Amino acid sequence: MAGFNLIKNNKKMNVGKSIYLMLPAVFLIGCTSPATYRTPITQFQEASAIVIEGAKVEYGMANKRERDAVIDRKASKRYNIDLDSLTDDDSIILSPADLSLRINALDALGKHAQLLLILANSDAPAKSAAAANAFGSSVSSLLSELSKASPISNPLADPVKAFSAIAGEVINLVLEKKITQALDKSIIASDKNVMALINQLRTETIALYERHLNKLSESRRFATKEYNLLLSKPNLSFEELGQAVLRIKKAEDAYRDMSSSSVAASFDAMSDAHQKLVDYAKSPKRPQDLAELIEATESLVNKAKIITEALKTLRNTKE
Repeated sequence: MAGFNLIKNNKKMNVGKSIYLMLPAVFLIGCTSPATYRTPITQFQEASAIVIEGAKVEYGMANKRERDAVIDRKASKRYNIDLDSLTDDDSIILSPADLSLRINALDALGKHAQLLLILANSDAPAKSAAAANAFGSSVSSLLSELSKASPISNPLADPVKAFSAIAGEVINLVLEKKITQALDKSIIASDKNVMALINQLRTETIALYERHLNKLSESRRFATKEYNLLLSKPNLSFEELGQAVLRIKKAEDAYRDMSSSSVAASFDAMSDAHQKLVDYAKSPKRPQDLAELIEATESLVNKAKIITEALKTLRNTKE
């Protein structure tokens, strides 16, 4: 919104995200038995589901965090607080339309994953067609939301349109029962179009995370300042002093827990996993190649699950 740049210029944001629901498709390049890849595909689906839910939480909490920060700033300066100041542009990062666009983008990626899984694990044309139509409906909703969004969502425009373009081609192939071609199209296009959408969402969620971390840092300073001011108060009670101490401890715990659970770490794990998948797709696909892939991806998926679950728990307990 006004005065706020959702995306920070962070050169370290070269990791892959949170939302790799379409990645299992890479396993299917050149394979003769999709069932061979069922275990790694399932593993990636589980990890991806956690990541996508984490991204939704991050977006959903953005406005609440900003509102709370406005309240804290006004309280620290002993300013009056009125309801209008809690709903103006300074207190809102994402409008309802902008938030809906991002949730729909995440949902569309999820539908894409469901389609790929069905194509990989089922030879029933009706089932594949139903999944394709569900994917198409999700993409249509996404395009509709894009038309309602504000300028802050402009960076999402090109990735969303590119993602939507490949959706139509894939759906047509599925409806024509050209399953192998549909999978190939999804895989080839994912490196550019799908990944562009994921990368944009990834960058935004990292920016929101870092913004929240800065707010927690401000809360630490406010809590310590409040405590120090209390020390000069005549007839200071032990109860008042104790409450101020508890606020310092709470602020410190929140900051340290959040800073040690960087959301970027889960994106790093997903980026590494994607690279392993690409490497495997380009390999001769010997048994040892598959064994190395499974070993590497199991480790990466477990890392992503642990980190993202930690972040989820942190948000539930601290916010």
